[in-house]
Amino acid sequence: MPEWAPSPPSWGPPDLTSYIGAVGATGVDGVSPEAECAGNANAPSMSSVMVKRRVLTAFSGPDTGESNQSRPGGGSVQQYLCRKVKYFVIPLILWAGAVSAGEQARTCDGPAYRQFDFWRGHWSVTAGGQQAGHNRITAAHNGCLLEERWRGASGTTGTSLNFYDPLRDAWRQLWVSEGVIIDIAGGLDGPSMALDGTISYTATGDERPFRGLWTPLDDGRVRQFFEEYRDDAWQTWFEGFYEKDLE
Repeated sequence: MPEWAPSPPSWGPPDLTSYIGAVGATGVDGVSPEAECAGNANAPSMSSVMVKRRVLTAFSGPDTGESNQSRPGGGSVQQYLCRKVKYFVIPLILWAGAVSAGEQARTCDGPAYRQFDFWRGHWSVTAGGQQAGHNRITAAHNGCLLEERWRGASGTTGTSLNFYDPLRDAWRQLWVSEGVIIDIAGGLDGPSMALDGTISYTATGDERPFRGLWTPLDDGRVRQFFEEYRDDAWQTWFEGFYEKDLE
């Protein structure tokens, strides 16, 4: 190994030395610096192993201004830097592009993910003709999630996560507030979102069947209707009407 080449860092690949040691006076993988930087048509194409070796070679020593003969593969400082750019920056850009393409492929942009969008917005909610509270339903994670943040007129709060699960072809809501956990799932029933499952009261340990129905109305409001099953019958748990908040 040339004297100017530092010892491999402790965090580097275990075979770093062998890769650097494999670089001879004729250049990396037998390709001269001139061929590498001039795009010689006779230079062999890069395999994944060649790319790895060239990236490692680019970092095998700092630019100290030594003579051409003292550098792996010879060549001027400009050619040495050219190898650095060609065999480190370009593969890095290609890798970043592949990651970006993978992220785009996972974006929740299908029509099923938009079925509950009628509930999105900042709302003033009334129940029994009285102000019940305010609810904010916002999209998150590139449209993969609807997050609900409820604040009741009396100061109560609650949060739910709502998302489409493509593996089950179903929507799911997980609601948490002080003393109450709701876990319901389902999908569209006509224009309405209909979900059913269970409600749990953490203070008593009771768990009961539960269902919810969200219906967009012609005047732009949304009706939310919850029922729980108790005493051998479905009973109204909450009925509220959502009207767009002026905030």
